[in-house]
Amino acid sequence: MAATGEGTAFFLNGLSFLAVIICLLMMRDLPQSSARPQPGIGFKGHLAQGVRFVLKDQVILVLISLIAVSAFLSMPYNTLMPVFATVVLKSSAQPVVNLLCGGERPFMHCQAPEALPLGSY
Repeated sequence: MAATGEGTAFFLNGLSFLAVIICLLMMRDLPQSSARPQPGIGFKGHLAQGVRFVLKDQVILVLISLIAVSAFLSMPYNTLMPVFATVVLKSSAQPVVNLLCGGERPFMHCQAPEALPLGSY
């Protein structure tokens, strides 16, 4: 992002999804589902069946619990890391930013050098 800006980064990210979308559109003659639809069971019924299944199978319950705990504990870290990088690491990263984006012969042209400490080069 520092070299080309946010718009170009988002555009390139969008282009990276094109291969997946094209492959999905090319899928033909897929086998039909072997499960027969159950009439009268709505969203809540399917959700209740899923919860009963997870509660009944101890291995799946442990795996789902581990995923839930790790997601709950890592969410604040992922949310606050850009703030930490901007406030705490910005001054220590300034020599690297100057080396890459500043000086007489910069390594690259940076549109947003303030994005480098955030790890978005």
